[in-house]
Amino acid sequence: MSICQSRTPYDQELLPNLTQATSEELQVGSNNDDEAIQGKLAEHKRHKAKAQEEAQLAEEAWLEAERQEQAQLEEERAHAEAEAQRIEAACKAEEARKAEESHKKKCLVCNQCNKLKECCQWPVKGETGLGASPVGDKGKRKVDVMSPHMGEKKKRSRHPSAKVLKGTGDKEDNVEEGPSMKKTSAEARAGTVTSDQMECLIKAVEHVADNMVSLTVAQREVSRNFYWFAWSYKTYVEEHFEFLALDVPSDWDTTDEEDRDIEGLDEELEGLRREEEESQSWSESGGQTSASSAGSQV
Repeated sequence: MSICQSRTPYDQELLPNLTQATSEELQVGSNNDDEAIQGKLAEHKRHKAKAQEEAQLAEEAWLEAERQEQAQLEEERAHAEAEAQRIEAACKAEEARKAEESHKKKCLVCNQCNKLKECCQWPVKGETGLGASPVGDKGKRKVDVMSPHMGEKKKRSRHPSAKVLKGTGDKEDNVEEGPSMKKTSAEARAGTVTSDQMECLIKAVEHVADNMVSLTVAQREVSRNFYWFAWSYKTYVEEHFEFLALDVPSDWDTTDEEDRDIEGLDEELEGLRREEEESQSWSESGGQTSASSAGSQV
């Protein structure tokens, strides 16, 4: 290669082509990087929007649950208030009923005291039932000073019962006043027995005797029926079930004892009849003697 050739400048025609090629290559690479960056930005925006949407949905769900819980609490509070109002109204009605009942009892007692011409004093709220003031005597109420009958003593008469009046036959009412003239319960029970009462007693004894006789007769009939039933059953078995009978000693050898029992029942029945006849004769004689004694008393 000659010096002339080496010192010659480069071909001027090749420069535009080279710059054009390098610029195109640089341009192509830059365009790809921008597209990648734009794609990443778009994807990031999509993820961000999705996350925001999910957070918004979660917040809305939490607010809805909070609202429902608040509504439930309000409903429970309203129900509790209504129940409290109902209980309070029932308590007020019960207190009013008790006050009205107490007032009725007080009016009834006061009316009874008015009939007896006495005055009662109800304890004021905060006082004991023994008296209006703690200074008073124990077991005694404070006497009403304004009562017009406070100095009077009660006089009560003891009237005999209707049964005693009917039994004695007295037409006048014997009324005894004063503590010394009162009869005790033992003296009232120890009165004279009249003929009517004696007849009632005799009839009661006769009824008891009749019942005992009937009971004895019924017992005797039951025993006799049982004996005949046992005998007929044995006969029936012997006639129809001979092939089933075993050769065993008979246990029906107690007929003599049963006959003796029946004879004993007959004797007891006769004794009861005799006692009944004696009681009837005694009652007739007792009625005659009581009638004669009543006639003598008259």
